[in-house]
Amino acid sequence: MSKRWRETRILACVVAGVTLAGCASPGCDPNQAGFLSGIGNASSGCYARRTEAYRQQLQLSIEQREQARAGAIDAAARQQAEEANLEQLRQRLSVLDRQMLNLQGRLNAARRRAGVNEASLRRAEAALKEFARQRAAAAAAPTSEAVAAAEAQQRQAEDNIRALLIAQ
Repeated sequence: MSKRWRETRILACVVAGVTLAGCASPGCDPNQAGFLSGIGNASSGCYARRTEAYRQQLQLSIEQREQARAGAIDAAARQQAEEANLEQLRQRLSVLDRQMLNLQGRLNAARRRAGVNEASLRRAEAALKEFARQRAAAAAAPTSEAVAAAEAQQRQAEDNIRALLIAQ
């Protein structure tokens, strides 16, 4: 073989490669490419770019999944904190129930005594009635504010009943 023959073969391979590169399928889909267009896609870097795009999409999907997982953990922690807060509010309401029964008993005892100041009795009854209303509202919509309002009204009712008992 002569040198010329080798050069011709090399030139033919280069021309074939350029021709094959021109045959690359525009979609760069290995499932749609034939033998020649597949070789052209591989030699043009189309498959490498496509593979890199898939890797980037995979990385983005992994990051999104991790963000969603972190969000779910945060949501679970918030839910748990809300449940603990609600349980605390229920316990405070239970204490208010016991205090209401105690105040009602003290008010009933004051009514049975002779010489009760009627104005003080009405104030104590009104304060206890308002306490019961505030407590019911707090039970219907248990928020820190509602329970605090019921607790404040409980203190007011207790003060009125104490004043009634002292005035006797």
